[in-house]
Amino acid sequence: MIAAIAIACGSTGSAPCSPIQFAEGVDAQWARAASAVDFEPTRPCARDGHLRVTAAFVDTAPAEGGGFTARISQTVARDGEQVFVFSQTRAPVSFRAIPDGTRSLVVALAGAAEPARGFVGTSSSGSAIAYLRWRGDNVTRELAATLRPAFTEADLVALVRDTVAAR
Repeated sequence: MIAAIAIACGSTGSAPCSPIQFAEGVDAQWARAASAVDFEPTRPCARDGHLRVTAAFVDTAPAEGGGFTARISQTVARDGEQVFVFSQTRAPVSFRAIPDGTRSLVVALAGAAEPARGFVGTSSSGSAIAYLRWRGDNVTRELAATLRPAFTEADLVALVRDTVAAR
C-alpha cells in the first residue's frame, strides 16, 4: 500500500518536487563539474526524500561532426543503492536502438517539442533497466536507471516529467 501511495504522489503532481539533495561532499564535486560545461546543468527533481546525489562528475560525449564535448553526470542512490545516472551534454544524442528484452518507452513532456524516448525492460543480465533521452534548451539529457520495487517505471516517468517541469 505504501508503494501505491508513493506512485500516486509521484504522478498526480499534488506534492511539490524539489532538487535531489547532495550526499556529504558532493556539493563541491557539483560546483567543479558545473563549471566545466558551457550551460547551466539541471539537477533532477523528485518527490522521494530518500534519493541522494552521491557523485557529480564530467566526462566526454561524442560531438556532431567529430570530436568530443563535455558531459556532466550525477549518480543518484536511494538508501545507499545506486538507482540512476542523470547526464547532460550540449551534443545532440540520437536514440539508436532498443536492446533485446526491452520495449520502447515514449514519455510526453509538458512544453517540450519532442517527447523523451528510450526503453524499459529486462537486460541480458536479468536486471530491470530503463533509459530515457530528451532534448531542450540545446541540451541533451539522459537518465539510465536500474528499476526495483523502490524505483519503478512509474517513478522514472514522474521524475523525468517533474525535472522538465521544474526547469
